[in-house]
Amino acid sequence: MQKWSLKIKVLFPTTKKRETEVTLKPWALRGLICSGSVLFVFAVVAIVRYVSFEADRYSVRKLESENRKLKDEIAYLKKEAVNVNKMLNELFDANNRLRAATGLDPFPKEFLLMGKGGNIEELSMESKDEAEYLRQELDRLVNVAKFQLESFSEVSSKLEKDIHLREHTPSIMPIAGYYTSGFGMRRDPFTGMMSFHEGLDIAAPQGTPVVAPAAGVIRSVKWDQGYGLTIEIDHGLGIMTRYAHLLRARVSPGHHVKRGDIIGYVGNSGRSTAPHVHYEVRINDKAVNPIKYIIPPGIYYD
Repeated sequence: MQKWSLKIKVLFPTTKKRETEVTLKPWALRGLICSGSVLFVFAVVAIVRYVSFEADRYSVRKLESENRKLKDEIAYLKKEAVNVNKMLNELFDANNRLRAATGLDPFPKEFLLMGKGGNIEELSMESKDEAEYLRQELDRLVNVAKFQLESFSEVSSKLEKDIHLREHTPSIMPIAGYYTSGFGMRRDPFTGMMSFHEGLDIAAPQGTPVVAPAAGVIRSVKWDQGYGLTIEIDHGLGIMTRYAHLLRARVSPGHHVKRGDIIGYVGNSGRSTAPHVHYEVRINDKAVNPIKYIIPPGIYYD
């Protein structure tokens, strides 16, 4: 088997010896190739490691920047959460004052916690669970806000019902006059026998305006042999008022009236001895004392 070798001519243009010849034996050539391969691999690994290091360093710088931004955002959200919490506390107090004013039971202060302990102002910026704690605090504030909204809605509904009740509950004198006969047992002026008087007789000059003591709908305008010309108002809520012995009516059935609207005029019709109005208040068709539904002008307000 023929042995081979590699001859390399090396030129030296700046020296007297212009060239020289180097002969590499096979084993030397193999060693040179192996050494070169190792150096090449090391060089490639070094380059890859450097590029990877630079990429990691860039990622770290980017993460540090994002972390600073995140901490700034968390600090801002924490400050806003504290402000929102203070506003919700003020709303809670106002809510309870309204509930008390409308006859609703106030809520205890513990409702503000809504099952969550701790205080957002005590939150440490070094806490590992800071973001999670803040998220829970924001969830709590949202729940408190929803709870307060429901409570204000309840208060609003109660106020509307109260206003409706007040508007439709008789509370003023139907005419400017004086009492001649009260509610209860009395001697009938025509028969002289004791009988139950289901209303209140109020005397006034004939033609005096008769007004509705509360809002309602005219249920009937009719003539009755005993009561004469009679008007009935349905106020809703089971409340009805009746006005008898009128001269004439100013309304008709189905007419909507408000408190203070003129519905007719004082007369002397039916079984009557002098101009007056027989005034009844009936709850679920049961006569009650009208005096209980007449508030003195100095006290009444609408």
